[in-house]
Amino acid sequence: MIMATTVVLGASQNTARFSNRAISKLIALNHPVIPVSPKGGNIHGVTCVTSLEAVETHPDTVTIYVNPTLIEQEVDKIIALAPRRVIFNPGTESVMAIDKVKSAGIAVITDCTLVMLDSGRY
Repeated sequence: MIMATTVVLGASQNTARFSNRAISKLIALNHPVIPVSPKGGNIHGVTCVTSLEAVETHPDTVTIYVNPTLIEQEVDKIIALAPRRVIFNPGTESVMAIDKVKSAGIAVITDCTLVMLDSGRY
């Protein structure tokens, strides 16, 4: 079974960050992952892209780990990727961004990616 790609917006090399934990868990479960971090670098053996524009595929999922103000600046780029769904993790919710993503016909999930992965709901 080929797993669908997940873009992690707000990827961090800091192992204490939830985005880092999500990348680790996604990799452990054989999900292809594209970390997006303006700092670039490498997280758990995966090279980060520095912007959403650098993502060269239509991912199944975009999971968000940045503050709502930044999401509002990036929402059109998220929509341009044409993912099947966007996950707004706790603390990332923006009513404007959620409404815009829904209006584009993309499924919106407000949940914790880590909990979804651990409970088999991913």
